[in-house]
Parts: sequence; structure tokens; C-alpha cells
Amino acid sequence: MGEGNFERLGAQAAELVQLKVAIIVTGGAAAAQAARGATSAVPIVMVDPGDPVRTKLIASLRQPGGNMTGLSSATPDLAAKHLQLLKEAVPGLTRVGFLSNPNAPAGALALEETEKAAAMLGVKVQPIEMRKAEELDDAFAALARAQAKGLIVFADPLTFTLRQRIVQTAAHRGLPTVSGSREFVDAGGMMSYGPSFPEMFRQAAMYVDKLLHGAKAAELPVEQPTRFELVIDMKAAKSLGVTFPQSILMRADAVIE
Repeated sequence: MGEGNFERLGAQAAELVQLKVAIIVTGGAAAAQAARGATSAVPIVMVDPGDPVRTKLIASLRQPGGNMTGLSSATPDLAAKHLQLLKEAVPGLTRVGFLSNPNAPAGALALEETEKAAAMLGVKVQPIEMRKAEELDDAFAALARAQAKGLIVFADPLTFTLRQRIVQTAAHRGLPTVSGSREFVDAGGMMSYGPSFPEMFRQAAMYVDKLLHGAKAAELPVEQPTRFELVIDMKAAKSLGVTFPQSILMRADAVIE
């Protein structure tokens, strides 16, 4: 839904309801909120809605209530982990940018957790907002003005759609990057740490099957990821002058040479 354009989500969700679909599957918090705003009757399976309890999409993970269930990508320390990994890879890092779409509800929560971790690590976090593709160059200009020496990319529908341009621009500007999705590393980024999104969508199919066989969304617990992938691109790191310590390499699930 939306293809990175949050303004289209409400209309698309309403269109699905009008088509009388049996179930709606969403990706990201904004799509989940748009679907919930369009219907309280059609079951909704969320994938990667951030923290659905804190954003009030559901009552609790164990008993979601309403018509929503699915798979959350949020864990208490995931956002902070991105900063910790970047600091470990670039020990002298004191200022880092946090690129996200302010219209993505989960991004604000991730920024809050990142800033808490930054206070303990002695790092200054500079929020950089990008609401549409046309703002990408302005976002990197803001990073330059902030003198950021590293970049955390919050994976939302917009940044995911623009991931290749983002990592290429970051590399051109000499910015080591970390994100929560392996797809950013596959596009040329330096490092990622997070759950497997293809696996989450495969699990979402199991929710769909249960719902089609009579289960109630309100009674299906929302699952949190239990496995996270640390993926490193050594070629990207070398081009940026980053030498990964063994403490990171030994924990990596995949190292791309």
C-alpha cells in the first residue's frame, strides 16, 4: 500500500474495504493505521507496524482486541542497537544523523530510543526528515550542515523505496550507514541489523490462513521477532575507510565480501 506515499494510504485502504476483501495485510505502521481507519470489521494482519501497543493500534500483544493482529518488528532495544553497532564500527563517532519520514509513526519512537542510547554513548543525534523522494538531496544537505559522520536510516516505506539512492548518496558523501533491513545492505549499504522482513511476510501468511479458517484477529497474539540478522558489506566498509572489529564480525550472520 502507498509505495512510499503516505498520502495515498487512506484512499487505498478505503478502496480495499469497498472491494469487500476478506483480509487486509499491511506493511509498516502508517499502512496499518490507514487500514484501521478504513474498517473495524475486516481483519487486518500487520507486518512491521513498529510498536503497535505504544502507537495504540492494539490493546496488548497477547490480546490485541479489535480487528488487528500480526507481527511487530519492535523490541525494546532494537533502535538503540543500531547506534551501538555504528559506534562500535566507528569508535570516534560523536555526531550521527537519523533519517526518517516524520509521517511514519514508528520512526518517532525509534528516534526517542536512539536519543536515549546516544546520551549514554556520548553521541549527538541529528534528526533528518524526509517526507517525499524530492526531499532526499535536502536531507543530505542537512546532514552535511549538522556535520554528521554516520547515518542511521529508519526503514519505513519511503526510505525502503529509496534505499538504493540513499545508500549511494551516503557512500558518495563518506557516511557509514546502518539500517534495520538487510535490503539496504543488498543495495550497497554498510551494515544492517534487524528481523528478516521476507520471513515476517511468510509468517503473515500463517495468520491469514488462521483467519480464513475462523480465528478471530482480536484473539491472535501479535508476535515479536525472536531472531535478528546482522549483515555487513565489507566492500562498502572498505570504501568508507571503516575496519570492522572482530567483536562485530564474529556476531555477523552474513558478511558480504
